[in-house]
Amino acid sequence: MDPVLLCDDAAMYGVLFERWMRDAGVGEVTQARSATEALALAEQLHPGVIVLDHLLPDGTSVELLPRLRVAAPDARVS
Repeated sequence: MDPVLLCDDAAMYGVLFERWMRDAGVGEVTQARSATEALALAEQLHPGVIVLDHLLPDGTSVELLPRLRVAAPDARVS
């Protein structure tokens, strides 16, 4: 199964989402806490799914989404 990239700056939510996804059998989950980190991880991991928080410390999902589409064109973004 393709890796999941979880982009959320709230550590508490990240832990809960990661636990929920692993319990659901999703597989490998990698977390990013900023838009910059999310973009770098998307380029490195080529995730199949990206869960994207709207407000990150260094940008919004609206600003980040086009760049993620280039970095991981096959990923489904939620």
